[in-house]
Amino acid sequence: MKTAGMIDVTGVDLAALVRAAYAPSRQQGLGLFDMNGKRTGLPDEVVEEILERGRDDRLNAFSIDYLNGRSVKFHVRRAGDRLFIRNRWYDHSDGELMSLLEQVGLSGDLVQKARDEEDARRARVKAEAISYLKERGGEVRQNRGLKTMPTEDEKLPDDVEEGLRVALGDGSVSETYCDDGSSLWKLV
Repeated sequence: MKTAGMIDVTGVDLAALVRAAYAPSRQQGLGLFDMNGKRTGLPDEVVEEILERGRDDRLNAFSIDYLNGRSVKFHVRRAGDRLFIRNRWYDHSDGELMSLLEQVGLSGDLVQKARDEEDARRARVKAEAISYLKERGGEVRQNRGLKTMPTEDEKLPDDVEEGLRVALGDGSVSETYCDDGSSLWKLV
């Protein structure tokens, strides 16, 4: 797992992290009818059940999508013996993410630090991908595509494909052939 741009939460009390993630989350959609979501806290047994599910998971220390109708959308990822969270929290504000970090003893400044790190990584892989294509006779096109001259049986390297996704926006990259025999890599 790539950890650039993620916030290291190794050593944080995971039970406190579960509670801190649940507290600001709001009921949504049909979850408005879940009476358990109206409670302000989580019982210890619910917290323990969430943590127990993550104990044998190689990728997640814990992961909560919806809980009691609340859109929690919070995931703690494993990378070796370290634990990380994303620097953005879906359905939550930046202030809520900073508050969560402070509740578990971390600085809210970690959010901006992680975002700056992510932006720097994205700029680097974008520049590397564009350079790779230009070295092979490619060009950046205005229609959100990168044009490259194909070589025999050339597959786009994974890091270049990642750079294309960064350069063009999120999504997957697809190759189409142009009338002049070149390839146009575009998002699909």
